[in-house]
Amino acid sequence: MDGLPASGVQDMRELQRGLAQVQQTAATGRPLTEASKGWILRAMDSPDTELGPGDVHIYARSGRLWVRSQSGDIPLVEFQQGDAVSNPSYSLTNATPTYVQGQAQTVVATVDALYDSHVALLASLRAAGIIDI
Repeated sequence: MDGLPASGVQDMRELQRGLAQVQQTAATGRPLTEASKGWILRAMDSPDTELGPGDVHIYARSGRLWVRSQSGDIPLVEFQQGDAVSNPSYSLTNATPTYVQGQAQTVVATVDALYDSHVALLASLRAAGIIDI
């Protein structure tokens, strides 16, 4: 019969040679993935998968990255630098224990500036997609 080895010993030696070649190729070959090339994640819902404690499944949906864990699905937030928010600087350390019109106006201005900074911070976080409120 053509193409058959002469003996089982010869067949084993050929298998060993082939295995050695595959092992060498695997050791010196190119990796299956390269981080510098990036990843393409096709948009799809996360499949039903069995996840163990600490396991995560990363997938794409609606143009965003998502992570599924035993806790459920969570969108990954892409952090963007928001607008700068000024820090109001008013000193109330020298206020007298009695009512003084000027100091009361300073307190009102300080509270007003804190409110404006709070609103600006919320707007910046909202614009960066970090919060929805």
